Amino acid sequence: MSERLYYNDSYLFEFEAKVESVVKEDSIYKIILDRSAFYPESGGQNHDTGTLDNKTVIAVFPGDDDQVVHHCEKWEADKGQRIVGKIDIKRRFANMRKHTGQHILSQAFLRVASAETVGAHLGETESTIELASLNISSDNLRDAEFMTNDIIMRNLPVKIFYSEYEKLADLGVRRIPERRGQFRLIGIGDFELTACGGTHCGFTGEIGSLKIIGSEKIRNHTRITFLCGHDAASDYYLKNEVVEKLTCRFTCHFSSLENSVIKLHEHNENLRKEISRLQKELLPYQIKELKDGAVEISGIRIISKVYSDYDFRSLKDLALSISKAVKSIVLFYIDDKLIISVSDGIDKDASFLSRLFIDNFGGRGGGNPVIAQVGRIADENIDSMMAEFTELIRRKINRE
Repeated sequence: MSERLYYNDSYLFEFEAKVESVVKEDSIYKIILDRSAFYPESGGQNHDTGTLDNKTVIAVFPGDDDQVVHHCEKWEADKGQRIVGKIDIKRRFANMRKHTGQHILSQAFLRVASAETVGAHLGETESTIELASLNISSDNLRDAEFMTNDIIMRNLPVKIFYSEYEKLADLGVRRIPERRGQFRLIGIGDFELTACGGTHCGFTGEIGSLKIIGSEKIRNHTRITFLCGHDAASDYYLKNEVVEKLTCRFTCHFSSLENSVIKLHEHNENLRKEISRLQKELLPYQIKELKDGAVEISGIRIISKVYSDYDFRSLKDLALSISKAVKSIVLFYIDDKLIISVSDGIDKDASFLSRLFIDNFGGRGGGNPVIAQVGRIADENIDSMMAEFTELIRRKINRE
């Protein structure tokens, strides 16, 4: 059993300990000490990093009999020797902020939405909690975030103390563990009390701020994604920079930005409809022009063209319209994609021709007998490639 020094002091960043055992597995040394301030990865919180006797600790995991197992790529000290451990302070503080922030956020959702936290994961940047509810509204998200940051700004003390299982309910612990025995409790002022073995801030103000950046429904729960401290500030800076650029482009106040974007979207939709209407009017002329310029093989016209300024979906519709109006094989290329449309009654259908193209020129794709497409086509010599493919089709048809 390793004495876990962080249980009573999350701010202990340097310590002395005795080496209990050293085991090398593959290229990793696994070191167990009689005492450690390193937090092992567990309970949704990432492990600490740092050094043992100036050797880098790359990971820490819980072992048998409540031991703490430190992973190092280099090691020299033998069993029984005393060594010095040092914790990576930046990483420890980041984990402390996330974990304390998560406790506050979980209590906030319990208060504003009666939603209990059933899982938590504190990531390298983004962290998540899972709530036992599918009915989390946008108002709940806003209210829980506001309550959390209010508790942070009040700079409430975060206390560590211990209690027996029988007293947990009377103390008002948020989630009563299933096992019995003595428990380490984390109390945040008179706001929150939870059984927890992780590292935490001494005061809520050290978290800085917390920002919810997403929510999604998963496994009959709602997953909330959030950021704490410097990560929350970086997220604000990035999004504020985007908003400032857009307000300059739209020449509006940020409060009017949503309406400006909606108007632009509606305008673009109207333009698309008008373009579609005009393309339909032009369709007979396009079909005639392409048909007249096509190569004819055994009564089948091979219509091939490379486009650079055509909407892909509209080009696909044009290819289908041509193959319905004229007995033809239509080959249209745009933006590294080849559209193949083949009229009914032609043996070499679109699906066959897409495979033929891939086998000879590369790319990925497929389709049905009438329409197919191939993507990821190298377009350095697309004109010669289209000419070679047309010749290949001609030879296939002439062999019949």
